[in-house]
Amino acid sequence: RQELFPGTPIVFSSVPSRRLEGQNLGPGVTGVTMNTDLPGTADLALRLAPDTKNAAVVVGAAEPDRYWGAAMDQELRLHQPKLNVIYLPGLSPDQLLKGVAALPPDTVVFFQAIPEEAAQPVIGPFDILSTVAQQFQTYCFVNRCMGHGTVGGSYPDAVEQENDAGKLAARILSGETPESIPIMHGPPALAH
Repeated sequence: RQELFPGTPIVFSSVPSRRLEGQNLGPGVTGVTMNTDLPGTADLALRLAPDTKNAAVVVGAAEPDRYWGAAMDQELRLHQPKLNVIYLPGLSPDQLLKGVAALPPDTVVFFQAIPEEAAQPVIGPFDILSTVAQQFQTYCFVNRCMGHGTVGGSYPDAVEQENDAGKLAARILSGETPESIPIMHGPPALAH
């Protein structure tokens, strides 16, 4: 930021509140936090599939994916020893599909992978998600996964979150300073 766009305001969106704890955001930063509900997503999956014995956490290689994967892994480990947690982080598409094919029966999958457009993979995250969802009940904790075969999850309304961030950006473009605009808390997470 300092090298390319010194002094340019930043409006963030979709950042969990706990990722900001203890952080010095510096001057010129405001935004909208995201209310996450990993326990709600885990509970939804276990309520809809009560015979589940295994939970696979599938995440991409990007830093946000690793963060979400570790958080979901930690949440699911609260259900041990009843639930065996299998962690599949940052695998190439072919390795991931082989890993998923080897998952035992009575498994649900928790999926988080941010598309990496720059890499232009032959098979992208949503293609992988659709393939995984054909084999196992699959849940996400963000709504961009819906429409790709997932059963659901507990997450906030992304459109409302983006609209709130847009309103903050409009206030800055109208002359307000980011320092005068408190960080907003996004919409609540709801089971879908």
